[in-house]
Amino acid sequence: MDRGLENARAELADFGMDVIVTHCATDLPEEYVEAVDDAIAAGARGLAICARNSEPVRNRLLALVRDGIPVVTFNSDIPDSGRMCFVGQDDRRSGRIAAEIMAKLVPATSPILIACGNREYDGHRRRVEGFCQRMAELGRDPEADTVIECYNDYDVTLERVGRYLADHPAADAIYMANESVPGCAEALRRCGRAGRVRVVCHDVSETTARLLRERVVDFVIEQNLYLQGSLPVTVLTNFLMGGRKPDNEIAYTRIHIACAENIDL
Repeated sequence: MDRGLENARAELADFGMDVIVTHCATDLPEEYVEAVDDAIAAGARGLAICARNSEPVRNRLLALVRDGIPVVTFNSDIPDSGRMCFVGQDDRRSGRIAAEIMAKLVPATSPILIACGNREYDGHRRRVEGFCQRMAELGRDPEADTVIECYNDYDVTLERVGRYLADHPAADAIYMANESVPGCAEALRRCGRAGRVRVVCHDVSETTARLLRERVVDFVIEQNLYLQGSLPVTVLTNFLMGGRKPDNEIAYTRIHIACAENIDL
């Protein structure tokens, strides 16, 4: 995502435009609102944002749109925020694909741990909804599975996944609906079950690619993060420079399934 953003920024430099990039250290809505206010105070004329779908953030975006500042959401949507466009994966479909894969990996009676970051993130919530929906369609008992929130934090993921594994010695499946896959992998290693518990997760990175090669993770559902970094900048530029709105309110990126045998292709 950062690479896509930096390439878009380099292209804009020829037009005398710049991109202000802010990474928030927490998931707290107040930090996002403060970052947005700082960017507007610095002269930003458009905003691309990935944040929790919380009331403070949503209200701030609505106020920006009323003031004529175009907003694009990416990676995780904030519906009803007045945003011009969302760029990202169809997360509910992505969750359904994860369920389709997992259902073929483990017996129908196997309990599954579902780990998401924060269900206030629209993307995480939709992934879990899609996963559970498809599993129910396949005849699984949704009450048999456990959903935990790990807040994209390594230590929280390590502790909560480790506790689940200790409490469920026969568990053989984990669906990681968030990015804290390294914490999950370490929890599996500490209890000696890495490679024995089936793991399906999202987003190819150097870490998840390595875990695929090591057979700690079985499948990764990719979502073209590069485009999620570059396209929001392009959408905002087209609107600010030419008044051109995107053709569609939602721009879904492709879904690709990676495994140990195609991760290097």
